[in-house]
Amino acid sequence: MPHLCVSVCLFLVLVMKRWLHVCRDIICRSLSWPEYEFSHFCSLIMRVLMLLLTIFFHAEAGRRKDEQSDEMGRI
Repeated sequence: MPHLCVSVCLFLVLVMKRWLHVCRDIICRSLSWPEYEFSHFCSLIMRVLMLLLTIFFHAEAGRRKDEQSDEMGRI
């Protein structure tokens, strides 16, 4: 399950980085948002996604370190 979350977060980050500038005008017109508000909103979403990825990778690294120390203790 965590790997699925990471895959979804990475996919969203890549999609946002690639296609956001293409869709910005359409989205801003349809939502009647000024461009700067939309940019701040997207920046916030990107930061949250990157924070989630960072937390996951740190947790994964800690888990692997614990597994390696357990294996070294058995040997």
